[in-house]
Amino acid sequence: MTYNTVEEVYQFTKLAAGDFQPSDCQACIDRANAIVLAFAPHDATSDRSVRMEPIRKIAELYLAAAEVFAALANIYFLNSPPIRILSALNFQAGADSPTPTELLSALDRAGDQYREIGMGWLARVKPITTTIRAGS
Repeated sequence: MTYNTVEEVYQFTKLAAGDFQPSDCQACIDRANAIVLAFAPHDATSDRSVRMEPIRKIAELYLAAAEVFAALANIYFLNSPPIRILSALNFQAGADSPTPTELLSALDRAGDQYREIGMGWLARVKPITTTIRAGS
């Protein structure tokens, strides 16, 4: 069970179906959901686990956004034309701005920020498994 829909991820990331395919977006949501369930599995018998459902949704949304931006970075980088160099006398300058590597870096940075925030939310949801024993 995933917590977010493709439309919610589009709304959150300010993207549209023309920017990123819905099937690819759903794959990103599924990967994010796998991470959420691996780190914080749902336990219907635990009151704490049930209360944490909204937090799981937020964590999945941020992790899905991270996956989307990581995929977008690769798509834009691989589809961008080679850099055009403008030469005049002894001066050379790039005519493209941003360059493909600058765009790749910016999208990767956005993905890293979303991942960091998502993992922060996920840390709040992790089950408490420590047992404290008095005496021996």
